[in-house]
Amino acid sequence: MENFTAGLQDLRAGRSSEYHEAGRVSDIRFLHTGPHVNTADPIEFVAAAPGPQAAAVAGRRSTGLISFHLPDPTA
Repeated sequence: MENFTAGLQDLRAGRSSEYHEAGRVSDIRFLHTGPHVNTADPIEFVAAAPGPQAAAVAGRRSTGLISFHLPDPTA
């Protein structure tokens, strides 16, 4: 989840990101930034996953969190 979140944040900010599939790594980016893909304005990103590990990822990546159950409210 952390790698996915980091990659999505990179792409939406106009940066490239590593894509891993079947043991290969590719550098990916949006091809049509500017008039077709707006990377200048921030886009809110919210993770929807339960548990303290998801809360930790959301905290490290500075994103929101939707969770219906956290066993420890301090998480």
